[in-house]
Amino acid sequence: MLLKRSVHPYIIILYFSTLLFWIVIYQHPISSVIFLIGLLLVAISLTKLTKQLLFRYSILIVLITISNPIFVREGIDILYQNPYIIITKQALVYGVFVAFIIVSVLLLYEIMQVYLTSEHILYVFNKHATVLGLLLMLIFRMIPKCKRKIKDIQEVQNTLHHKRKGLWHMLRSLKDQFLVLFTWVFESSLILYESMKARGYQNKRTHFHIFYWQPIDTFYASAIFLLNVGMYIGYQRCQNFYYYPVMAPIVVQSTEILIYILLFIFCILPLGWKGDQHDYY
Repeated sequence: MLLKRSVHPYIIILYFSTLLFWIVIYQHPISSVIFLIGLLLVAISLTKLTKQLLFRYSILIVLITISNPIFVREGIDILYQNPYIIITKQALVYGVFVAFIIVSVLLLYEIMQVYLTSEHILYVFNKHATVLGLLLMLIFRMIPKCKRKIKDIQEVQNTLHHKRKGLWHMLRSLKDQFLVLFTWVFESSLILYESMKARGYQNKRTHFHIFYWQPIDTFYASAIFLLNVGMYIGYQRCQNFYYYPVMAPIVVQSTEILIYILLFIFCILPLGWKGDQHDYY
């Protein structure tokens, strides 16, 4: 059984920021597939990938794949043509891998919610940018809480108006849900503000020392640095890949296999970390 350890907030922020950078900047189709598979494995291990979420991501991939060749007419291999629409194979393939990149970014956000908590954000920004740290903390806390609150409000509204149908009643129900949600957000923010003010936030008495740098953090920092060096070398070899007007041939050499292994290791690195499974309660 893998022994999971807590890591320093600087390591968490460094990892997710660099991984987000490489997911967006890499344009090679094999790297896009590796990013998606690696993040899917991490999300499954964290029980963050539910059937409903997987269905939504599948629909998103299909929609992006279909929409790209409709709006982009580049490419020489025409699959379908009429006086209004020209669909090319290159645009269709490019749409698939763009969809993979977008879904990988969304999966990265789902995984980041487990490891990056509000305490981490306050610790990083407490001394130098307290207002920015508080703002980021409120955003990361409020988004999951709003999602849960919306579900609760919808259940109550459906119970109260389960016999009413029609467009007018639906719009009225949406208005009531919005008013309840807005009131709850305002009240929660005010309570949090008064609580932090009473504890002396932004004064000299407020300091976070609940995280300490350990030898394991040095190991992860060195690993992230070396993996980033390898990914930069791989990017230099893969940056000449192109989709238009003719898709470049996919040729995998022995050195590129090593680069792809490093990409996969970089994606599954958080499997050895201890995360917060409570989504910022």
